[in-house]
Amino acid sequence: MRCGGMALCGRVSRVTLHATCGASVPGFGLGPGQLPDIFPLSFLIPGTARRYCCKMGTQRPTPGRLQWRGTVKRFIALGIICMGIILAVSCGDSQTYAWDCPQDTGMEAFVPSPRQPTAERIQQLRLPDGFRIDIFARDLGHARMMAVDSDGAVYLTTPDQNRVLVLRDTNGDGAADDVRPLFRNLPRVHGITIHEDRMYLASPTTVWLARRQGDTFADPKVIIDDLPRGGRHPNRTLGVGPDGKLYISVGSSCNACEEQNSEHATVLRAELDGSDRAIFTEGLRNTIGFDWHPDTQKLWGMDHGSDGRGDNIPPEELNLLAQGNHYGWPWVYGKNQPDPVWEREQPETVSRFLDETTPATLTYQAHSSPLGFVFYNGDMFPEKYRTGAFVPFRGSWNRCPPTGYKVAFVQFDSNGQPTGFEDFVTGFLMDDGRTQFARLAGIAVAKDGALLVADDSNGVVYRISYQGK
Repeated sequence: MRCGGMALCGRVSRVTLHATCGASVPGFGLGPGQLPDIFPLSFLIPGTARRYCCKMGTQRPTPGRLQWRGTVKRFIALGIICMGIILAVSCGDSQTYAWDCPQDTGMEAFVPSPRQPTAERIQQLRLPDGFRIDIFARDLGHARMMAVDSDGAVYLTTPDQNRVLVLRDTNGDGAADDVRPLFRNLPRVHGITIHEDRMYLASPTTVWLARRQGDTFADPKVIIDDLPRGGRHPNRTLGVGPDGKLYISVGSSCNACEEQNSEHATVLRAELDGSDRAIFTEGLRNTIGFDWHPDTQKLWGMDHGSDGRGDNIPPEELNLLAQGNHYGWPWVYGKNQPDPVWEREQPETVSRFLDETTPATLTYQAHSSPLGFVFYNGDMFPEKYRTGAFVPFRGSWNRCPPTGYKVAFVQFDSNGQPTGFEDFVTGFLMDDGRTQFARLAGIAVAKDGALLVADDSNGVVYRISYQGK
């Protein structure tokens, strides 16, 4: 197999490859941009468990040269495996297989085979009564984070294309009819927010500021160029708080480690010109989605739990983010439960963090992968949803059976406290979890009160509206 892109290593236990035509072999199918930064690939060799590394980027792996180091015996074993793969793969629509879940390790790769968002598939999505979902825009590339301007324009980052797009619905029919690039050549641009006459953009190490110029924005200027290097979680997000400060989420460089750079696994706070940057909260593995409650003005965020601990731990966390708090990663998770790996290796450190960690307010199914968090501030939806929050779950890559691939609603009570999660949009995961047609990412509230959700695997932005009962 020939690969290109990032380095991937994994403990071997099964064959999981993907052909150029899109057919899958037993285990899972992988589409462009669906791999995490560190991803286990498995090769079944009877009676052995060996470690291999290859390279794979956002393009699907194609058959070719395999680098194999070792004895002639290993060459023979590889030949047998390759013959099985050739026999298993057929072109056309991807074949699917029922899950054969192994021992609960939390590091096996199980990504449902990708499908296209056809009209028939979108129609079978499940929402509460009175709601409907439609495509707002498509063919957008690697659609990730969004920001909505005061005039209704929707700005979307596409990191794989190094672009920021502007999407406009000029005739008010609920679909973008004017889609064009705003900025090009911004390497891996991901985070975006608009505050008054300023647009802020973020890449793994850089924050740009673009000032409003008429009905558009002038070319962005670098205001920060030394954020920690990306590592496992390179996608930065940002927002401007009620205090007029710039907040920047910086994920961990690894799955679960002791960071060398103190700014990793944090939310940072800076002045609007990028100066006076400091750690606001820490112990957060990857809090991509965060927002301020519209009434209490408190900051809430969804954090990702570590991998390699099993199918059901650690959970994803909803945290009340307050200055100076530590939220436990990598030592402690959830409601102050010790990480089982670190508890074995460094029990004294874990014991100390059990006393010092701020526990999660709510937890959610492990490996669901929350990639956004937004409070609903529109007036289209019924009263129940106002001052509540929405979370898109991109979906698991290492849980059997898979989880996520949905939008959830978080109800908040009159005191500004979250009371629980409930499904809002489901059905992207199909065929008993063997296939899917969306890896959800950014989320935003449109000017008319509709909810916008991006799918980074198919280049789609969905629009969820309320039609009434």
